[in-house]
Amino acid sequence: MKITKVKREDLKEISELRKETILKITSECLPESDLKVLIAMNSYKNLLWRYKYADMYCLKNKKKIIGTIDLYNNEIKGFYIHHEHIKEGLGTVLLDFIEKFAKKQGHKKIRLDCNKSAYGFYLKKGFNLIGKKEPTGKLIKRVIFIMEKELL
Repeated sequence: MKITKVKREDLKEISELRKETILKITSECLPESDLKVLIAMNSYKNLLWRYKYADMYCLKNKKKIIGTIDLYNNEIKGFYIHHEHIKEGLGTVLLDFIEKFAKKQGHKKIRLDCNKSAYGFYLKKGFNLIGKKEPTGKLIKRVIFIMEKELL
């Protein structure tokens, strides 16, 4: 397995991986309205924008993308592992990689937003809860945890 910088031609495959993962894994803990928002945020069109402004990386097994992670300023975005590879340690591999990358870029801390199902994972990885976004009732109907980690 290898971590590589995302190429423009990877974006369609990444969009599909994220959509599949959202539907297979995240759908268990999110209302349908939130799922639609997440899927839209990871559409090919939105990934094209992110490709221009974020550092995007993917984890490949041979030529197949099985994980993705993005760094936008000091925020982790687009962190997905293909649903067939959850609990194989690949999330830790990508997270460790992006932490080292962020530190090389001069960031002292990294931040992310997560849902309830990922909260425990990030606590184990040294992130601290610094805030919550409560449901607005309009677009997002779930609590979002805002987490941060100091890069040592």
